[in-house]
Amino acid sequence: MGLQALGYYGYIDVNWAKVKQDSINVMDADHDGKLTVKDLKIWWGKLRHVCEYNLPGGGGFGAGFMMGLMA
Repeated sequence: MGLQALGYYGYIDVNWAKVKQDSINVMDADHDGKLTVKDLKIWWGKLRHVCEYNLPGGGGFGAGFMMGLMA
C-alpha cells in the first residue's frame, strides 16, 4: 500500500507487471510458471514441518511451565 501511495502522489513509478511476475516466481514451489493448488500443498507441507519441529519437547515444557505457575 505504501508503494501505491507513493506512486499515486508521483514520487515513484511502480512496474506492477514485474512485481506480479517476481511474486509468482517466489511463490511457485513446483516451478511450473503459475500458482496452483499443488504450490499451496507444497507450502502447507513446509509450514507444517516448521510448526511441528520439536513439538513434543515444546509441549512438555509449556505444560510444566503452566503447572509451575499454578503451584
